[in-house]
Amino acid sequence: MTGEEHLLLVIGAGATKGAREILSPPLGGELKTFVQDELQGRESCLPEHGLDSTLQFLRVSSECNWEKLIENEICNYNKTKKYAHIKTIENLNRALVFSFCNSDVFKKGEDLYSKLVMKLGNNTKISVVSLNYDILFEQAANTQKNIHYVGTNSNSTPVSDKSSIYLYKPHGSIGFCLPASNATTLNAPLNRWASTPINGLPGSDWTMICPKLEYDDIRTELMRSRSPVIAHYADTKPILNARNIIDEIRDKTAAIEFTKAVVIGVSYPKSHSDDPTLKNLLDRAAALSKKSPNNVKYVEPSKEIVTKLLTAGFHKNSIYSCDFKSFVINHI
Repeated sequence: MTGEEHLLLVIGAGATKGAREILSPPLGGELKTFVQDELQGRESCLPEHGLDSTLQFLRVSSECNWEKLIENEICNYNKTKKYAHIKTIENLNRALVFSFCNSDVFKKGEDLYSKLVMKLGNNTKISVVSLNYDILFEQAANTQKNIHYVGTNSNSTPVSDKSSIYLYKPHGSIGFCLPASNATTLNAPLNRWASTPINGLPGSDWTMICPKLEYDDIRTELMRSRSPVIAHYADTKPILNARNIIDEIRDKTAAIEFTKAVVIGVSYPKSHSDDPTLKNLLDRAAALSKKSPNNVKYVEPSKEIVTKLLTAGFHKNSIYSCDFKSFVINHI
């Protein structure tokens, strides 16, 4: 590594939820309720999107966790080999994208992400790891800096280190769209460890993912392909080892070098297997915190998670027990 400063910013669902005081975005555990409410509010137009059966599925399902919904369908397919489970997964992904694109919660606008990017300035190379499906951060950052999606077929090439943000999305994004030539590809959901978690299916061709920054473009892809444009992941063990673009993004994420780190709204993984890429980054941030406490800022108001961070090796001076707004105003 050269002697230049390199800032790593990691943002999770807690950051997105705290980015807006009005119409606050949902946390991961709130996704099922959020999607169901969005579909119910637009019930008359669901048939043209092929989502009427998905709303009924959500209504009768006793599972409250969105990722568990996906995981259950994967497990059911692997047991029965019935493609109805694959269709359900595709429709759940489509419903998620549809809800994000149409909800007022995710409309482009002024939020704490804009202020955060402004305060980060232009004196440091910045790598951002977003664990979120939404595109709120990149829409805010795009007004101030060039965004380079690392590991994708992005047309946004960085002009220089200091005027660009290198963005990594190892969990996928609603803005990851296949080009028209690949629109008929069966897009099986992706999990954290393997590129194709459904046994016996060919890997989807994600080598040409084209990131989108505008909801109108994402809607167009969704309507044209009638298949999901989100690179989903689910809590399931690897089944096949075929590689694709999401694997490349994860590899590049794990290889990020940094001299400073800011982590906002991210729960510390329970174990390495829970999310290897994230665990690797946070372990390295903990090591840096031990050595240089002032070079790491972990924003976490939860006392339970603070205890985990101290146990993981983070120095107490690196932990900021405040919300996102207070951190941006008082600590950057």
